[in-house]
Amino acid sequence: MKPRLLSILLYIFASVWLVFAIFWFFRDSSYRYLYSTAGTMYALIMFCSAYFINKKKLWAWWLATILVGMNIIAGFCDQIGLIDLAFIAGTFVLFIILLKSRPRINH
Repeated sequence: MKPRLLSILLYIFASVWLVFAIFWFFRDSSYRYLYSTAGTMYALIMFCSAYFINKKKLWAWWLATILVGMNIIAGFCDQIGLIDLAFIAGTFVLFIILLKSRPRINH
């Protein structure tokens, strides 16, 4: 996959996280600030990774791959419902695409 297409997928993934963070901010929960801040920071890191992957920076690919992989693992650390399974499946597809795209990204 070309770095441009991979960047677009990561931008979409980061946007989903940003929406998640915004929804958590407006929920009536004692954890809303923690989850909304963490989701926003994760989205910003993924936006930066997508930008630098488009610039063909290998470190950005490593960062995105590690974070998406950790996200898959974290998805299993909660009560798993249909939405969680859909999220894990989508994240897993992105992880596979990241792994297959590595040879095309050079320093």
